[in-house]
Amino acid sequence: MERERQAKEQKAGRMLSKEDVVRIYQLHEQQWSKMATHSEVTWDLLPWPMYKKPNSAEEITSAAVDAYIMSPHYPDQDKSTKDRVRQQLRRWHEDHFNQKVLSKVTEPDKERVKAAAGTVTRNLNNLLERANESRKSAAASVFG
Repeated sequence: MERERQAKEQKAGRMLSKEDVVRIYQLHEQQWSKMATHSEVTWDLLPWPMYKKPNSAEEITSAAVDAYIMSPHYPDQDKSTKDRVRQQLRRWHEDHFNQKVLSKVTEPDKERVKAAAGTVTRNLNNLLERANESRKSAAASVFG
C-alpha cells in the first residue's frame, strides 16, 4: 500500500519530501529483512535501490541509483559512499542474489529480475569505481 501511494505521488510529479525518502529507506530495509522468509518473490517485492520502483531493467539508471546511495537521508549517514555501495553490492551481487533471491523469484518475473539485478550491480560497481577515482585524485592533489 505504501509503495502504491508513493508511485501515485511520483507519477503526479510530486517531489519527494525528506519524510518520503526516509520512509522508502525504511520500507526497503524491512523488505530485505523479510526476504529470507518469502517462499516466492516477485518483481514488486524487491527493494530496488532507487526511489521510484522501476518497471524494467532499462529504468534502472546510474543517476537514480547514485541519488539513492548518495542521499543525505540514507540510513547510517556516517557510512562513506564506498561503504554504502559495498552494503548494496552484498545484496545485489550475482553470487549472493542468485542464491538467496533469484532462486525464489516466480517464473514470469525471473528473467526480468535477473537482468535488472545485473543492471543494479553494474551501476553500483560504476559508482564504486568513481568513488575510488575521486579518492585517488584527491590524494594526488594533496601529495602531488
